[in-house]
Amino acid sequence: MITVISVNGISVVALGGNVLIDDVDILEAKLNDAFDNGSRKYIVDFSDTDYICSYGLGVIAQLLKKVFEQGGVVRFCAVGGKLKGVFETMQFTSIVGIDATRDASFAEMK
Repeated sequence: MITVISVNGISVVALGGNVLIDDVDILEAKLNDAFDNGSRKYIVDFSDTDYICSYGLGVIAQLLKKVFEQGGVVRFCAVGGKLKGVFETMQFTSIVGIDATRDASFAEMK
């Protein structure tokens, strides 16, 4: 279950499991809602996520582009195993900070 909550002006995106093609529309809608409501700071929590389909990766890439164009910031946390390798291949790691925990991402945002 994908959730987006606001904590002290930061949108925390918890993917709550693997992101499959059936989940992409929900992910995109929730991210767009947060962005349209003025959010420019995001923490994407991958603690329960081992897999994201290519469409889901595209939605994340779109978020990065929109947020960075507006001078915002995105951090990833709890990225593990194969997913970290995918992010390295896609070069997300060169533009997004990756932290071990959600708390560490919050600390980096201050």
